[in-house]
Amino acid sequence: MTIAVIGAGIAGASIAFHLTRLTDHLVTVYERGEIAGETTAKSAAFFGFYGSEIERRMKREAMAQYNAFLANPRANSRHDLVGHLRLATTPDGAARLETAVEGLEGEAFLPSGTLAERLILPELEEAPVTGATYRPHVGYHRPRELAREFLRRATEQGATVRTRTAVQDMHVADDRLTGLTVEGEPIDVDAVACAAGPWNPHLLERIGLDLPVHHTLAPILKVQPPNPPVHRLPILTHAETGVYARGHEDGTVLVGQIPPNPDPDHRYDPDDVGETVPDDVRAELWRVLEDLLPTLAEGDVVDEWVGVRSHTPDGNPIAGWTPVEGLSIAAFDSSGIQLSPAVGRIVATQLAEGEPTDYYDNVTLSRFDGFDDGR
Repeated sequence: MTIAVIGAGIAGASIAFHLTRLTDHLVTVYERGEIAGETTAKSAAFFGFYGSEIERRMKREAMAQYNAFLANPRANSRHDLVGHLRLATTPDGAARLETAVEGLEGEAFLPSGTLAERLILPELEEAPVTGATYRPHVGYHRPRELAREFLRRATEQGATVRTRTAVQDMHVADDRLTGLTVEGEPIDVDAVACAAGPWNPHLLERIGLDLPVHHTLAPILKVQPPNPPVHRLPILTHAETGVYARGHEDGTVLVGQIPPNPDPDHRYDPDDVGETVPDDVRAELWRVLEDLLPTLAEGDVVDEWVGVRSHTPDGNPIAGWTPVEGLSIAAFDSSGIQLSPAVGRIVATQLAEGEPTDYYDNVTLSRFDGFDDGR
């Protein structure tokens, strides 16, 4: 059996790794650019136990996987445990934060005026803050190195990775996938796992398949402060705007945004999204930085980039079968770094064994009205 994986980002890398563990089938990963050079490379790579119960279950699986990788690394992987401080600047925002952590072990609500008593964070301007929450068990990874961890093990187990090799089309006959067009050449395959991130909808539309996903921009400014922090910064997020800041290992600070209320009908063509942060987004990032971390806002922007995030209607990933026999998909609600270990196993198990996992009801495409996974 010949299996193609489209995309060598974190999701495709995980699928290839799990496929080569479960089967001796011929597995080839096709990547249009370099390994993890697109969406994965542009990720802030957060990792923490928040989200739905399904997401938390998946993150526990990821924690075990990443612990195993870091205990015996094949790449230059690293995890920085720094904690996550969410900051509200309105009474309503503070009330939502307080409600969000009720009953959660290890997560604390910090009322206005108490942060300086609880945290060493001299860069923070506390006057605008109406309340905050702190999650201690949150950190971030090197995203490209994580993808390499998966792929180096996959190649050791027999997989082939072809970079700078674009999949241009998929071929279907009688509701069954029969092959691909790769760099202008037809290739016969028995099964395909489509893990192309924001390119997924474009590939699937060519064979008449729609996905219930929408997109947001993932902008990041890399700021060099005049006086870099002499301590490790937590991840800081402004609750009302989704603007965040996190330290980087070279002393710079990454400033980005995860929009709290994205348009559920909007999609981007990732090929049309440039590397320059749009002016209106840049202005909002800088305004929040000036309000909450003014000493960091005295720095210069030394680099910037823009990724494209995928989102699903219920916040859980879509993983596995489609109505086209032989075609599986992996699509996320933004958290690819955190959920890819579990999603890779789900897709690989379905392809290799023809069996669902215990996640099936929560990740199947057919859970959405009007969509079918062929089962």
